Amino acid sequence: LPTLPDVENLEELRQYLIDNLKYGSSSSRQRYSLYIIRRMFPDGTLDTSLIDFARKFPNSQALNDVVFYRFCKAEPIMVQIISDLLLPMSPTGSLERAHINRYLSERYPSIKGIKEWSIAIVEALNSAKIAPADKNTLYLSVRQPLDESFAYILHREYPTPGVYSIESLLKNPFCKAMFWTEESLLPALYELRNIGIIPRVSEIDTIRQFTTKYSPSEVVNRLSGVQ
Repeated sequence: LPTLPDVENLEELRQYLIDNLKYGSSSSRQRYSLYIIRRMFPDGTLDTSLIDFARKFPNSQALNDVVFYRFCKAEPIMVQIISDLLLPMSPTGSLERAHINRYLSERYPSIKGIKEWSIAIVEALNSAKIAPADKNTLYLSVRQPLDESFAYILHREYPTPGVYSIESLLKNPFCKAMFWTEESLLPALYELRNIGIIPRVSEIDTIRQFTTKYSPSEVVNRLSGVQ
């Protein structure tokens, strides 16, 4: 992502990937270009804010977070299995990979290729450094939001400037998929306010709200000096 050129649309991007991905056969380049586009741009449009974010935070955990978030948007099974199986097991610190196979087999008994699903799920978590894994075990722990990736994900989930309920953020399934706890999200909101990314966090009696004022592209520009 950090090395992608400026393009006008996803078809131009796909052609660039077909020409430049480092696979020997044309069929492999075509196949992997579709995988990349479907998972990084799941709504079918070119999101320049993602490319801009990648250029500003290459080789960083913040970019790992954002790429994993986009992967979860494209692959809902990731959100389901994290919510149903992995997060409840996070206090124990680890989970045997066999439990993932069992979960998938029970939930999708008619689906072939469960083993491949399980491998892909673990590879995504491990590659993004969300949950490290070895041959037999997935290591789980809750995480503290990073300012950069939290700001981006917040503004992708709430892309229109406005006033939003804090409760909606605490229950957001994609924030949970990042292994961010409800307890960590409120301090993270205040930190974004402190560095000028969001203008306001309000907790008055039972009304708890936060205010955004930037689009996703604008917030990436604002983040340029944060890291």
